[in-house]
Amino acid sequence: MKNDFDTSHLTGTAKKIADAIVDHIRKEEGREPTGGGCSAFYTPEEWRERHADVSCTGALLILVHDGGDLALRCNFSYEQYDAMEQLAAVLKAHGYWVEQATGWWSAVYPLRTWADAVNADIAASVLADEEYVCPHCGSDEIEIPMWVKQKTGTVMDDYDCDGGPYHIWCPKCTELYEEDLTTRAEFAAKPKG
Repeated sequence: MKNDFDTSHLTGTAKKIADAIVDHIRKEEGREPTGGGCSAFYTPEEWRERHADVSCTGALLILVHDGGDLALRCNFSYEQYDAMEQLAAVLKAHGYWVEQATGWWSAVYPLRTWADAVNADIAASVLADEEYVCPHCGSDEIEIPMWVKQKTGTVMDDYDCDGGPYHIWCPKCTELYEEDLTTRAEFAAKPKG
C-alpha cells in the first residue's frame, strides 16, 4: 500500500519540515496520516515538472491536500481554523509558514519578520514612518510572512501580491490574523471592551 506521507525522496530542511508535519498529524490524529491517495510532499522542482505553469518561487516544499489529513490544515474552505493555526505554529517553530495556493495544494515558505527585513534593509517602505502593532492586543512583536523572489531578489509579502490584507502572526495572542495593519495610534484610539 502506498504511503501518501512518504518523505524519503526529500532532503535537508524540506525533509525536516515534512517529517515535523507528519509527526504533528500523528500526534493530533493518533494514527498514521492519510492523503486521500495523493502524495503529500513535493519539492518545488518536482512540482514545476508536473505543473509548468505554476509559480512557487521561493518555496521550500509543496503540500498536496486533495482530501486527507492535510486538507483541513491547509484549505480555508474546510473552516478548521484551529487545525490550521496548529500547523502554522509547527511550521513557525521551524522558521516557515504555509500559504494556500489552490483548494488542493499549498506552498511552504521561509518566515521573515518585519524586523528581519528592516535589519536587512529590504523591507517595504510602509514600515519607515509607522510602528505597527497587533490589532487585537497591541503587541509590537507582530510578524508578517515575507519571502524573496529568487530570480529577482525582490522581497514580497501578502500586500505586494494582492493589495492586502496581511497575514499577521502575533506571538502574544498566538494567533494568525488576516487583516490590515494597525498603527499604535490607531490601536490606542479603538474603543475598548
